[in-house]
Amino acid sequence: MFSTSYRGISFCPLLAPQFELCCAYRGHGINAYFFRLRSILYIAGGVDILDTISLTDLTVAFVAKQPRIISEMLLAGMGSSLLPNAGKLELRLRGPNITPGYFRRDDLTREAFDEDGFYKTGDAGRFAVREDPSKGILFDGRVAEDFKLLTGSWVSTGMVRDAAISACSEIVQDAVVTGHDRDFIGLLVIPNIVGMAELAGGSATDSLQDFSRHAKVRQTLQKNLAAYNSRYPASSTRITRVLFLTEPLEIDAGEITDKGYVNQRAVLERRQHLVEKLYSSDAEVILIDV
Repeated sequence: MFSTSYRGISFCPLLAPQFELCCAYRGHGINAYFFRLRSILYIAGGVDILDTISLTDLTVAFVAKQPRIISEMLLAGMGSSLLPNAGKLELRLRGPNITPGYFRRDDLTREAFDEDGFYKTGDAGRFAVREDPSKGILFDGRVAEDFKLLTGSWVSTGMVRDAAISACSEIVQDAVVTGHDRDFIGLLVIPNIVGMAELAGGSATDSLQDFSRHAKVRQTLQKNLAAYNSRYPASSTRITRVLFLTEPLEIDAGEITDKGYVNQRAVLERRQHLVEKLYSSDAEVILIDV
């Protein structure tokens, strides 16, 4: 990494310009900070940012000038690296904006940082074009979220989740990927209530249970995921079954992170009974043509 000056503002350019957008601490009083930061950068240097990436253990790290495209590090002196971890490449960071460690917990500090002083974020990235890192780094889920099927195939949770949401955005707001130590991948779906209401010809205030059983909603989901399966036919990407979550996720139970993301592991642990239901012959389970 090297430092540069952008109209009087010091930046450390990110080698590869695409990475996860983390709307840092939205809902925790940071919205005002974000818009203030945006105004300062625009007035001082003509830099218009649309979002930021951050972690609980550091202040804002990157700025984005296009949706889902991180283009520059915010602070000069920051550094980043991508290192293999659990079959993925983990993003690691160091710089003046990162905590020096945990108070009176040297054991946790040693675990959080590598031997070169980089903080281990747990976020995974992959090159948009493998042969050309300058084309960008794409967010690839969390390192700890991936799992193996009984076939031995590794499932990239982030990739499956993002592609499934993209294929069914009118019905799927978010999803939890299942299949650890099983033969097939499944989805626990957080529904897009507005989209389902439009398909079912009802109102967003109607019963979610009724929407999830509506024939048009189920048929549309089956059709869209069948098309997804035709694009991603491997056992490590193919989705065979879906179950709607009809009860909202709970922040207090850790099912939603402080950054607004679905905590895949927490949902799977807390709703194990629904995972079992998903792999049963229950009538509410939607089977997908494979």
